[in-house]
Amino acid sequence: MAASVPRLYVQPGSHPCAAVEVALRMKAIEFERVDLLPLSQVLVGLGPIKMPAYLDRQEVVTRVAPNRLELSGQDRWAEPLDSDFTRVLAQNLSSDLGTQRITFYPWYNTTLVDYQVKINVYRFESDKDGKVDLTAHWQVLSGTGKLLIVRDSSYTETAKPGDAADSAAAMSRALGRLSRDIASAIEATPGNTAAGSA
Repeated sequence: MAASVPRLYVQPGSHPCAAVEVALRMKAIEFERVDLLPLSQVLVGLGPIKMPAYLDRQEVVTRVAPNRLELSGQDRWAEPLDSDFTRVLAQNLSSDLGTQRITFYPWYNTTLVDYQVKINVYRFESDKDGKVDLTAHWQVLSGTGKLLIVRDSSYTETAKPGDAADSAAAMSRALGRLSRDIASAIEATPGNTAAGSA
């Protein structure tokens, strides 16, 4: 049985696999190079993103006990938390993936995304001790709807107890970690990068 020819998945132009290619050629080892779509051309469809109903309010929510939440009497979100979450996630993914091509759910049927990111947020708040918890289930699908990645992720950050501004900054850090994990997963997905590919 003939040995299979290894495949090297690389971005066009200079890339870290160049040294590997040289070494394989020097040893006369056959390989197939597969150039991926440059990330600057990738179109990411973001959504739907679902947040817990208890966060659908203007007041900042603090978890004061495992089964008890408290609404702040004075601290308010400047915009709905789900809108803020989606906007910051889009900015992070744009930076992490090196693309300005982010579209939001629902998009037109004529919009051919390369990847779709779906997120179901289970928890996104701080507790009375300043511990911020972001727990979410997320999926990455190809442009044709094929499920590529499914993950459950949980992130914790620390803020000053009772400090809403510091809690908001810690929540942003947690969301940044989720964004990086999603971007890394997309970058590591071989094939299926072009819209409409099987």
